[in-house]
Amino acid sequence: MTKTETTDTKVLNIPLIHEDPRFSLIGGFYLTIPSDYVSNTQVSSFCVEASKTKGKHTEFCEKFLIPRNISDEDFSNVSDKLEPGKIYSVQILQVDEKTSTDDCLDFLIKNGALLVGMQGLTLAWQLKKECFPEGRWLTSLDYEKKLFCSPGSRNNNKTRKYEIPRVNRIWDERLKFHWKLTTAWFKLPMDVEDCFILVKPS
Repeated sequence: MTKTETTDTKVLNIPLIHEDPRFSLIGGFYLTIPSDYVSNTQVSSFCVEASKTKGKHTEFCEKFLIPRNISDEDFSNVSDKLEPGKIYSVQILQVDEKTSTDDCLDFLIKNGALLVGMQGLTLAWQLKKECFPEGRWLTSLDYEKKLFCSPGSRNNNKTRKYEIPRVNRIWDERLKFHWKLTTAWFKLPMDVEDCFILVKPS
């Protein structure tokens, strides 16, 4: 994938502590957290904004398709909360070889990344959506049991399905949306050209 003009080249120059040939750095940006940011209400705040996007920012976002009944409580167990007023570097890694989600998570941990969950992904969209790769699933990873647990599997410890948040910027002619937010089962592999974020304090 070609790096876009919206990529901050300074972020691309931040060296990785641990490199892996299965992943390539394709973009990045700096994220300044607003002074009024509240992690505990970020998901609901995002949903309100995303639901009003039709007809606005038409180059990037005419309509955002989001899951029904998404809530702050579903994602309240995030490992690392972003702090108001702080600046973070966000690097976008692309999967070049089909890989387990566990291996992607291990790569982030080895590189000292913060695991910012749905809150980090949705705030990045609100502030830097133009930097998101087009036609790629962009994922925000976390430890499996820190993730959203699918409602239908919550009553059985052996079959619980934990899901990772991801967003895609793609035009759907039939449903008329430019963006889609969804969750994917942690146990499923990351496919070639899927992407994930590596977030660190700046």
